[in-house]
Amino acid sequence: MKPLETEHRGWKIRVSAHPAGQRWAALVEAWAPGQSDKDGPQAVPFHGLANSEREVQAIARTFVVKWIDRQPKKPA
Repeated sequence: MKPLETEHRGWKIRVSAHPAGQRWAALVEAWAPGQSDKDGPQAVPFHGLANSEREVQAIARTFVVKWIDRQPKKPA
């Protein structure tokens, strides 16, 4: 169960899937642009379930992308 690690708009995203009974759940973490791994991630509240590891990773990634798109923009 290797975490899915991707990026969106400069944000680093990690989705870690894990079994939840007969289904799969995921822990979703994100780092803002310019934030290092040492700063620690921001937990993104995701409560979805799916029938497979890949499915929950895809659903969680779509969720976090929408979450990132709603975050306030930092002034330049």
